[in-house]
Amino acid sequence: MKKNPVSIPHTVWHADDIRRGEREAADALGLTLYELMLRAGEAAFQVCRTAYPDARHWLVLCGHGNNGGDGYVVARLAKAVGIEVTLLAKESDKPLPEEAALAREAWLNAGGEIHASNIVWPESVDLIVDALLGTGLQQAPRESISQLIDHANSHPAPIVAVDIPSGLLAETGATPGAVINADHTITFIALKPGLLTGKRGMLPGNCILTHWGWIAGWQVRRRKFSGFRQNNFLTG
Repeated sequence: MKKNPVSIPHTVWHADDIRRGEREAADALGLTLYELMLRAGEAAFQVCRTAYPDARHWLVLCGHGNNGGDGYVVARLAKAVGIEVTLLAKESDKPLPEEAALAREAWLNAGGEIHASNIVWPESVDLIVDALLGTGLQQAPRESISQLIDHANSHPAPIVAVDIPSGLLAETGATPGAVINADHTITFIALKPGLLTGKRGMLPGNCILTHWGWIAGWQVRRRKFSGFRQNNFLTG
């Protein structure tokens, strides 16, 4: 039997299992969920600095969830090293998740500003950080989010997506609406099927996994994404 010459160097796990496992990951690492968010944000920040060391004005797009919380962490760390940061937030009447609210507060306490999502983007922006929508998305983004996605895609600056490109469904790789076309994606804990499957497989760009060593200790009860089932998602 011939071996497949192409292999994925990490296992792939269902997106809903990863979301449910975040608290378990935090406990295993001796962290609170907020501290896990800080680690994720720091990892994303380091990818941005390494991939785009000359970028001096970052535009950070934050959604109203934990993916947006990661964005607030990235913005705060960038500001702390002297990078100019413009942060646009798609806010809501609903309260932020606790961890994202803490990250937002830390950004404001560091002297950061939060701009409405409909402002004119500064001409000097040379890096876009996408932290709008995370792995919980199940449908096309709302129109207001879609407009931000389209604006980012048409901008000449490179895009780094946090965990998954906004608009890409983490479980299937489907793109039911507008979707970020990222140059780099930093994803956390484990690879998600949508980063590897679907008709728009190049959307994540260069995909970087940060798992902090925890994935090796996951119990067998987790549903690893099988190659047989993967055939249902590959659309050519």
